[in-house]
Amino acid sequence: MADETKKESVRNLAFINATLSVGMTATDPNTRMRMMNAVERYTSQVEKIDGEGTKLCESMSAKITALALHEKDAALREKAQEILADMIRSDKFPVNTDKLLDSVKKRVGQINGNSPDPEAQLQFLTILLVVAEKGPCYGEKISEILRQVQPVNADILKEVDATFRNIQNVHLAGQVEELERMEIPGKKMQP
Repeated sequence: MADETKKESVRNLAFINATLSVGMTATDPNTRMRMMNAVERYTSQVEKIDGEGTKLCESMSAKITALALHEKDAALREKAQEILADMIRSDKFPVNTDKLLDSVKKRVGQINGNSPDPEAQLQFLTILLVVAEKGPCYGEKISEILRQVQPVNADILKEVDATFRNIQNVHLAGQVEELERMEIPGKKMQP
C-alpha cells in the first residue's frame, strides 16, 4: 500500500472510531443503523490493516464488540455481531481475540444474573463459534464459557455445544495428521 493510501486509511479508521463513539451514546435508531451499515460497507471492502492503523482497528473492534454484546436495540446488536463475526473471520483486522473472549465471558455472567433473553444468548454464543473456527487454541477458553452459561432454553446450548465440538473435531483431525508425520530432529523415525 502506498504511503498516501496508508495515511488515508488511517484517517478513515480514526473517523470511523470517532463516529462509533458518538453512535454508542446517540439514541436515534435509524441514524445508528445507517452508521452500522456504513461501517459494514467499509470493513467488508478495506484492504489489510496494519502498522499505524492497528491501534485504531483494535479500538474500533472493541467498540463493535461492546455493541455486539451490550446493545439493547436487537437489530443494531445483530448488525454489530455480523460485522464482528466478519472481522474475526477475516485476516485483514487485528482483532484481539483473547480480549473478546474475556468480554463474552463477563457478559455471560451478566446475562445469567438478569433473567436472560434466549435470543440474546444464542446471538452472542454464535460469536464463540466464529472464534472457534479460527483455530484450536481458543477451544479451552470457549469450553469454559459454555460451561458457565445457564441457558433459558437448554436446546440452544446443546446445539451450540454440538457445533463447537464438530469444529474442534475438524481442528483435531488436522493436528493429528501433522502429529503423525512429526519427526524428532536429527532422527529417522519408524512409521
